[in-house]
Parts: sequence; structure tokens; C-alpha cells
Amino acid sequence: MLTCSEPQRWLVLPGPDAADSEVEAFIEHTEICRFHDGLLRREDELLRREVTCARSVHPEGKILLTPQDRNLVEMQRRQFLDWSDHPTRIKRLLVRVPGKTLAELNLSRISQMEFEVRKAPFFQVWKAGRWKRPEVLLATYPLQGFAQSNRRSHVPLANGGFLTFRVQEVAPSQYECHLSCTQPATEVAPASVQGRLGDRKWQQVLLRFASLALVVTLVGIFVLYFRGKQKSFDESKQVSGPEVAKQGDLQPSPTSFGSQGLHQEGSSQDKATVHARTPNDVRSDYKRDLKPPARDGKISDSATPRGSSGIGKPPVSYSQVRSVYLDPAPLDFPQQFHDELSKQMAENGFAIELSRDKADARLRIITLAHGDWAFRIVNDSGLGIPVTTVRVDNEKQEDVKRAARQVVEALLQVISHPSVAP
Repeated sequence: MLTCSEPQRWLVLPGPDAADSEVEAFIEHTEICRFHDGLLRREDELLRREVTCARSVHPEGKILLTPQDRNLVEMQRRQFLDWSDHPTRIKRLLVRVPGKTLAELNLSRISQMEFEVRKAPFFQVWKAGRWKRPEVLLATYPLQGFAQSNRRSHVPLANGGFLTFRVQEVAPSQYECHLSCTQPATEVAPASVQGRLGDRKWQQVLLRFASLALVVTLVGIFVLYFRGKQKSFDESKQVSGPEVAKQGDLQPSPTSFGSQGLHQEGSSQDKATVHARTPNDVRSDYKRDLKPPARDGKISDSATPRGSSGIGKPPVSYSQVRSVYLDPAPLDFPQQFHDELSKQMAENGFAIELSRDKADARLRIITLAHGDWAFRIVNDSGLGIPVTTVRVDNEKQEDVKRAARQVVEALLQVISHPSVAP
């Protein structure tokens, strides 16, 4: 064990307020005292380590001084704490040096890798981001100014795993590095989260029970509704069974040809009085023509097409569409995209109707994949025309506006060509 060569003289080391002569005497003493020389070297190494760590949080290795740099450090610290509070299994690791990403480790395939670092004061290990989850800085390993003896060093992770480093300096400012990541077979949740897992399971059980009860209730309502409709139909059939009382011999009448085709002229003797009686029926007797109604093989121009939502309303040609009804969007359709689409359609002369019956046509929204949507214009004839297919990133307002503009331009192009309308 090393001891000071002059313990009585240097019981108290010079402080920040010590005289210059006292400091110079202590420095001369460290040249002959191995104990105090090692003490100074250790303090210098700690200081250099802090400086290196301070430089590591900046992409270019600068000491943070500006408010923007402080905000960057605070954001990285908050992201690390958020992940530590709710740790998840790490899928990919990124190894970075100032200014670039050096290597990537896919933990779903392998758990370790080797890489080389040249002329960099440190390297960092990041947890790769996924979907909306940001990247998380896990560890910083200083290189320059520190002895690299190829010894293993471990960094514990919040999910119960470890990062293991082994670094060896093979040439000046050239390092061979080995990185491995060990994770538990199952994710380890913090105590605060584990305490809520039981409550969450009970909530899921109650939610499933409530969903089942709701389904059973809806089925019962539909069954009662259809039973009531069937009962009303049976009663109407019983009421409509007439008792015909003849008032004379029925004779055929001469035929004539009218606008509705070949039919018989009605005469006074072709009439019969129909008495439809039910218990407690107080309705008056009425006259009814016994001859069958004439049928015409030609469909009237005022007939309602199949699939039309109105009564006697012909389908509007696509070239004449001026009002549009937006079909209810799917649950995953972005609300901001829906609002921007309605706004731009109104700006381009389309009237947005809240009722499907009042609109000339309706615009269907079809989900293709995550972020991909197809649009189709459909009139009252039931036939539709594809408008366009767009992909939108709802996190970017400019992309939302671009996608809405693409849909409106495609819609204008479709209705400007009458030949494509049914």
C-alpha cells in the first residue's frame, strides 16, 4: 500500500485559496511522492471522463453552452427516464460516433457484434426508435485519454438486461470494440407497473363481459322487432280476406287499347261490393274493382332505379354532380385529413351535404393499408367510379393538405368527362 513520503508536511492538501508558493511546493512534492502523484492522476482522469461525457451528448462533440444544447440534453434525459419507467424489449441497437451511425445490431437475429472506431473520442449505444417511439441513449463509452485493456465492462438496463463492452486500442486513435446485449426471456416491468397489471386484467374481464351482454341485448332487440313485424303481417293478411257478395251477373266488357296496353273497359256490372269484416270492425263498406290491374312491359321514365336512396329520384349524371355526401369514414381514418378534404372540396365548388338523400353522389372512403386510402364516387344508380388512391402521413400537415388536394383534383377530373359516367 502506497503512503506519502512526507505525511506530516502534507496532512492537508492545498485548496483553491492556497498561496501560489504552497501549490508549487505540492507539485514538486508529487514528483517524488508516488502516493500523491497517483492521487492527482486519478482526479485528472475523472475530470477528463466528465469532459468526454459532456462532449458526447452533442453530435459534433462540443461542450454544451447554448439553451438549445441544454434542451437537447433535457430531451434525451426525459426519453431515457420514460423508457426506464415503462421498459420494453430492445429490438435493435445503433452504435454512433460524432456525426454518423457506425453500426447496427438486430437483436432478433444475433446478440453481439464487433466494430472498429477510428479517431473518435467516444461512441454511443442507442435503442432504435419504432413507430412513434423515439430513440433512447443507453450508454456512452469514452475512448481517447483512457486506458483500454480489453477488459469486460457491463451497463445494466431498465428491462433487466445488460450491455457488455470490450475495447482494445490496436493503434493510436484506432480501437477494436466488442458489444453484446443480454435480455431476459420475458420483459420485466417496474414495481409500479406490476401493481397495475392485476387491475388491468380485471378491467379486461369486465370489458369482455360488458361486450357480451351488449351483443346479447342487441340480438334480443332484433328478435323482438322481427317477431312484431311478423305478427303485424299475419294480422294484416287476416283482415284483407274479403267476403264477396254478388250484386248481379258479371259479364265481360269490350276491350280497348290505351296508353297502358290492352285492357278491358269497366262497366257498371263489373263492380262488386266487398265486405271485409273483422270483430269490432266499424269501417264503412267500400267498392273494389275485381278485374286485375293492367301491366305494361315498359318501365316508366319516372321509376326509381335499383339502389336509389330517394323515391322517384333519377340518378344524377357524374358530369352534373355538384353536391357530395362524404360516407362515414373508417375508425382509423385521420380526422385532420377528413376536415382538410371537406374544406378543399367546398373551396372547389362542391356542396357538402349532411344527408345522403339530398346529395347528387357520395364519396366512399376505403381502407387499403396503414396510411393508404382509396376513394370512389357513387351516384344513385349504385355504380361507382374509382377516383384515386393516396398515402398520407397524418403527422405532417403539409402531407395532409397535399393528399386532400390530390383527391379533389382527381374528383374534378372524373366529373369533367361525362363519357365515364354510367
